[in-house]
Amino acid sequence: MWDAYLKGADESLLPCLVPARCEDLKNLPDAYIEAQEIDVLHDEAVAYASALQKDGVSVELNEIAGSYHGFDSDLSSPLVRRVIAHRIAAAQEMIKEMR
Repeated sequence: MWDAYLKGADESLLPCLVPARCEDLKNLPDAYIEAQEIDVLHDEAVAYASALQKDGVSVELNEIAGSYHGFDSDLSSPLVRRVIAHRIAAAQEMIKEMR
């Protein structure tokens, strides 16, 4: 996945493109991280949330049981509607705390 994402990227931009690869995450902003249960990126999302928390960054990790990569494209699903509402609420809370 990283090979496809970073193809042709300038090495000097890697800390911005992949903060999870940085050794020091202390100066990063609060984060909302959502991990889908059935997703090749699930474990990386959880590990990143853990690394942020270890460095003192406030993190909300939301693991969505029964979800898969791209599940949120079905806007008629009650689960998707709940998840999107939660995302919005989390973003609003983070904005409120920044003020």
